[in-house]
Amino acid sequence: MGRAQLQMYRATLDQAFLDAASQTLDAINGRFRHPDNGFISASNGTGDAANRPLDENISLARFANLMFHYTGKERYRSLARHAFHYLGIFEIATSRMEEAGILLLEQELQTAPMTFYIESREVNVYNNAFLDIARRYPGWYKRFYFKQGGSDNVAVEVDGLRSRPVYSTERLQDLLQHC
Repeated sequence: MGRAQLQMYRATLDQAFLDAASQTLDAINGRFRHPDNGFISASNGTGDAANRPLDENISLARFANLMFHYTGKERYRSLARHAFHYLGIFEIATSRMEEAGILLLEQELQTAPMTFYIESREVNVYNNAFLDIARRYPGWYKRFYFKQGGSDNVAVEVDGLRSRPVYSTERLQDLLQHC
């Protein structure tokens, strides 16, 4: 549910959805956090490894890490790392050798998401061509900042390096081909 709420925020930039995602993540942390590491399954309240599903912990950790980047709340980074500590246990990490999610999570914990800084004269986020391109750009690990301003432009930040603003959708498409 929290991931869906974050997606709704990314689609609408309505703060209520980001707040709802935060409340969901806080509830998960309060109800399903294992005292040692990882998170237990909602289907069974026991804390043994069989009830701390790999997929659920990967998904939760990735979501919590992205919520840290959207909200700046350090407790979400801590939550992501709590799940990652469980996933880093040798027996857990090697239980499914085809599972690449742990490696993806490790990379995401070490880097900031691709960030789109969009400035627009219009407040209507549904009609913003820059935001539309940013939303359609592949991948989950990205973040959007939208502000009303004096000119229509967008800058893209990758690995801490921020581009100069571009003022047309064609220039944004060109910029994204080189990211």
